[in-house]
Amino acid sequence: MELPELLKYLGSFILHLEGHGRPLSDSSIMLFSHLGWKIAGMQGPYFIGYAIFLLNTALFYYLLRRIADASFAAIGALAYCLYCADTTQAYLTHSLGLQPSITFFLLATHASVSGRRFLPYILIFGSLLCYETVVPLFLAVPLLEKDWNAAWVRKSVRHVILLSGIVLTMVVLRTISGESRVSELTIFSAITTSTIHMVIGPIVALGAYIFRPLQALWFLNFEVAISIILSSFAFFVLLSRLPRHPAQNSSSTPFAPYAAKQKESTYFSTHGSWSTYLPNTRNPQTRLIIAGLVMLILAYPLTFTTRPYAISGRETRVHFAAVIGASILLAASIRWLYTRVRSAALERFLTAGLAVFFAMMVGYGFVIQADYVHAWDYQRNFWRSLLPKIQDIRDGTTILIDPVGLQKTREIGANTWNLPRILNQIYQFPPEWRNPPRVFLMELGWQDKLASSNGVLVLDATTTKAPPSLYRTIKSTDIILFETKDRELTRQDTAMKATGQNDPNKGTAEPVSNYQHGFLYDLIIHPTPK
Repeated sequence: MELPELLKYLGSFILHLEGHGRPLSDSSIMLFSHLGWKIAGMQGPYFIGYAIFLLNTALFYYLLRRIADASFAAIGALAYCLYCADTTQAYLTHSLGLQPSITFFLLATHASVSGRRFLPYILIFGSLLCYETVVPLFLAVPLLEKDWNAAWVRKSVRHVILLSGIVLTMVVLRTISGESRVSELTIFSAITTSTIHMVIGPIVALGAYIFRPLQALWFLNFEVAISIILSSFAFFVLLSRLPRHPAQNSSSTPFAPYAAKQKESTYFSTHGSWSTYLPNTRNPQTRLIIAGLVMLILAYPLTFTTRPYAISGRETRVHFAAVIGASILLAASIRWLYTRVRSAALERFLTAGLAVFFAMMVGYGFVIQADYVHAWDYQRNFWRSLLPKIQDIRDGTTILIDPVGLQKTREIGANTWNLPRILNQIYQFPPEWRNPPRVFLMELGWQDKLASSNGVLVLDATTTKAPPSLYRTIKSTDIILFETKDRELTRQDTAMKATGQNDPNKGTAEPVSNYQHGFLYDLIIHPTPK
């Protein structure tokens, strides 16, 4: 589409709450992909995705700077941009479609900290239209304020009521629009799922700060090692320049006023009456730990469709919203460690250890990127191997790929549910063909589940990985089966005979390679040289 046509389409898309009831997510993906491609081809969307992530890191840093000291903000920003419980940041649907939800949340939080009354709720509604798992975190925004007193309680209650009203309105709109993820959800299942996820999710998110450095060592190679060494040096220089505990620095450092307040205050407030039982937030460490912990827990109540213990692949997006609370908690923990150090030698040792710790997460980022590179190679090799062996396909041909032996990656799918949508973007088949050929990746054990009646086979969720809209019944005479042996696709027409099927009709007007190239041909089959 040209831009005016795309904008018109997106307007209708948003108005009708398409895209699982969060239309700004898919709209952002389509718009930024379009603009990125116009700017720099396939690299363009990645540039835009990086820019969005960079913007969010800056917004998070300046948010922490408004509620804490410069050292806390710098460490928190490092924890944010190196957060690796969610491994999908480079995935375009994440960086272009999910990250804008964080952008709306951070802008809304800045507006709330600034004392705006209505702007925060307008902005958080944008987050709700992008990716809803971030929205519950906004309930905890009042915890970032310094004074917890009776006025603060009244303001917080009003805040919870307004946000609950916004969420309830969106649930009603999604239900009316027929969004199945809402309309098919029972109250009991919603409560039990949310509770389980809020218990397991935070443990996994925090545990990733320990587990990912170990994985970086497990997958250590020259590239990962170089990234760790160089990053360790850079982080050591950065952390060494940050203000320290006032015992080792002048009273003008940002930590100094906080330390002084800690000495003159207890854990609980002394405002009087019932508010005596509110934590004393003049101690910033108490306030930030509570806020971070609550935000971490609130990252999971709306994660209904993914596993809270996922540690690899696209399902790790379940930890997407936990980045805010986890980063605050990690920064608070590191700050607490520095307050316990009393000698310059121990402080340097701690700084060096933290520098290596952060560098190990950089190293794990290279491990993730290597998986993306491998996935690209596997996808390209798959199609280059397959196409010469299906030159006889015709209208109605269905190609089945047995999953056994197919090369796979950990963090990103190479050849998976998207296979049926690729062939007709590599070649442009005749417009008069009613059922253009499609390629389907089968599920394990598909042979025992492929229902057959009068020579007609059924492809559905039990037999194939594919979008439900592409499920179909097929004639046995229209099937070509491929298996993988020694990393090479092998056509198994004889195997279809053995299962009682016939050879596919190989009559076609011309070889597939004679058809006009589609959009993906230059990207997959013959990539343009750099």
